[in-house]
Amino acid sequence: MLNKKEKILLEELQNNFPLRSRPFLDLAKRLNLKEKDLIKKIRVLKNRGIIRYIGAVFDLKKIGLKSSLIALSVKKKGLNRVVKIINSYPEITHNYLRSDKFNLWATISANSNQKILEIIRDIKKKTKIKNILNLKTIKVFKIDARFKIP
Repeated sequence: MLNKKEKILLEELQNNFPLRSRPFLDLAKRLNLKEKDLIKKIRVLKNRGIIRYIGAVFDLKKIGLKSSLIALSVKKKGLNRVVKIINSYPEITHNYLRSDKFNLWATISANSNQKILEIIRDIKKKTKIKNILNLKTIKVFKIDARFKIP
């Protein structure tokens, strides 16, 4: 599924991403590539579904933010509309579908628990979904997920 160069690229992206003004240029030099070729390779891996997201992971508690996981029960025909509403909030970091009664889950990160409650109230109002589970983060179990590339 992956060739040797792709595996090396994924390892570098995951473990040695440069924190510089032009990280892809620095990474390309390390891999003996041109920056545009590296970006092209990353796009190919993204289009293949191998890379879903490239971004930083922060310990929210250490930077003064609160977080919560919310769960909604959304009918299939209204799902796209609800997802658009949820994604309109910058405090929503991501959402995902589950095969459960509560089939849409999302994470909220905000500067206070009060702000999280305001967002949930607003989502309820806009989506007309009355029962939204608010699963406030009590303990973080996994903040640094790294995967061994086979």
